[in-house]
Amino acid sequence: MLKNKGVSMSQLIQMRRRIKTIETIRKITNAMRLIAMSGHSRLKHKEVLVKEYNKQVEELYQHIRTQIPESFDPLARHISPQSPELIILVGSQKGLCGSFNSNLFKLFEGYMQPGANPHIIAIGKRTCDFIKEKKYGTLLDSTNTFTTTSIKGIVARTSEILCKHGTAYSRVTVISNVLKTFFAQRPVISQLLPLGTQETSSQEPKEEPLFDDYVWEQTPQSIINDLAYLYLEAKLHEILFQSLLAEQAARFLSMDNSTRNAEGLLELSKIQYNKLRQAKITKEINELVSGMANG
Repeated sequence: MLKNKGVSMSQLIQMRRRIKTIETIRKITNAMRLIAMSGHSRLKHKEVLVKEYNKQVEELYQHIRTQIPESFDPLARHISPQSPELIILVGSQKGLCGSFNSNLFKLFEGYMQPGANPHIIAIGKRTCDFIKEKKYGTLLDSTNTFTTTSIKGIVARTSEILCKHGTAYSRVTVISNVLKTFFAQRPVISQLLPLGTQETSSQEPKEEPLFDDYVWEQTPQSIINDLAYLYLEAKLHEILFQSLLAEQAARFLSMDNSTRNAEGLLELSKIQYNKLRQAKITKEINELVSGMANG
């Protein structure tokens, strides 16, 4: 129960300022929630096309791999396991997306072997800041800006690095987030290079024709390098695309929870403000009545 003597004008002013602050925060989080949902919807419409393109390129490359000796396959080569590992760590450019980055970094730290010194490609400002702060491994390349408009440039830059220096590493691993469902995003570890061994054990090219829909002017050996670059681009594009899709969903959920919490806090603050206001009015009426009675 509120005591009349504890109510002052300064308390009411503080409560009004608090209510206005909460209302402002609610508007901001609600706006960010709508922006995140809009971004997720735009990406979701493109998801089928990205997956289909990656599937077609992968099937084409895997088919051509069966036509050449495994020693000619540029994505199946690997050197001594003693060579360093290359890790591509994909986070987010911005924050306010819940545990999206923290779960990713926790998985990365759990994956790191004691005494290991891998080379790292960091994608996303949050990831770059994390690697620089923790000083894990050797930072080979970093990209702060990670959005839908910059994804093409990041893919081309990373693919070029892999084509030039991929054979200098024992393997290339990608740690990123994927969208399991709209309400669940999970960090995963996937090996990008080297590719698994071919199903066939034959070291001689097969004489059977390639896809009937294609007319090949060159031999499989002469086009495998260009197709390997295309394959890397397709795989990286899908990985980065999935990370952006998961990020937008995580940000929506985080901002939705923040908006709901702000609405609940706003309701409680208004109730408390009305009680204080009513207590002050009651106090003033009692003082007025007492003064008239004494007069």
